[in-house]
Amino acid sequence: VILDSTYPPQVDAYGSIYSGAARAFDVLFGGCSADPACDAAYPDLEAGFYQLVEELDQNPVQLRIAHPLTGRSVRLVLGWDGPVGFMFQSLYASDIIPILPQLIRDLQAGDTAGVARLRGRLLILFDLISLGMHYSVQCGEEAGFTTPEEVANEAEVFPRLRGYFDRE
Repeated sequence: VILDSTYPPQVDAYGSIYSGAARAFDVLFGGCSADPACDAAYPDLEAGFYQLVEELDQNPVQLRIAHPLTGRSVRLVLGWDGPVGFMFQSLYASDIIPILPQLIRDLQAGDTAGVARLRGRLLILFDLISLGMHYSVQCGEEAGFTTPEEVANEAEVFPRLRGYFDRE
């Protein structure tokens, strides 16, 4: 038996990364708009999110946070990829998902405190990941089944996400 992670063997991880991310975002935004309380509190959440992405593309925000384990000051730049990446990574944590609409609204209002706290949490996760192992697995078991052209073609279908996943 070989456990190849949560991807079924027939899934092309890179060739379907944009469609998978778009579906996950659609579930989040659709779930909020379908819930009367969430929709009332955060109307047009999806449009607001992508407007925020465009604004941060033009005017990135710098954050200084204390690393939760070392206490060291870490500078983070929140540009166009910040909300997309942050949202994508946050969708893996079921305890974070309910607060994402409020974090989007906070960022729109210029309040970065909540995002800074959660980015600190993600820093811990990055410290626990072996990048050598990550790239070894990705290069050896995923990248060989996808061409750069396939990823580029998928990115064209999802222009609001284009660029973020190209760097993997």
